[in-house]
Amino acid sequence: MKFKYPKRLAKLLQGYTGTWAIAGGWAIDLFLNKETRSHKDIEVFILRAEQLKFKSYLSDWKFNFVYAGKLIPWADEYLELPIHEIHGQNEFGEAMEVLLNEEINGSWQFRRNRHIEYPINRVIISSVLGIPIVSPEIVLLYKARINQENDILDLRTTLPNLDISQVRILKHWITDTHGNHEWLQEIDKYINHKTG
Repeated sequence: MKFKYPKRLAKLLQGYTGTWAIAGGWAIDLFLNKETRSHKDIEVFILRAEQLKFKSYLSDWKFNFVYAGKLIPWADEYLELPIHEIHGQNEFGEAMEVLLNEEINGSWQFRRNRHIEYPINRVIISSVLGIPIVSPEIVLLYKARINQENDILDLRTTLPNLDISQVRILKHWITDTHGNHEWLQEIDKYINHKTG
């Protein structure tokens, strides 16, 4: 079945009243409305301020947060930075990676560069299937630091499907965060092609 795991996750969270969206590689594929590659996990964007609400909604799941490279059982304490990654699993072996995101005055704030903010209603968009996803320029900003083979593939697959304003803001963010990043040459080539 196409998008089997995102659909299952969307069904699981259909009653959750907080802010959430699918992130990472699955968000890219949902944006493109096609599965472009295999995915080893599924990532969920939530707001840090809503972490306990999210955990309460999935009360039958077991969660561990990542701290200093180790998985630590999550009781009911409020998780502050630098903790941002949580791994959840239910009794059926289904799993998800939950990513805590910062919000300030209705805008998302990039934890790796606090100068970067974006309105929440532009960070989370709806896929063709109606599943909330993180906007592709945000996903690619996170992927720029990791920069593995799958991340480069996601960049090349996504660029032709972004409008020029999204590409320009992605370029600005990457430059501001990483300086002279190897993706910039590819991004500049695309901008020059689009603007002729």
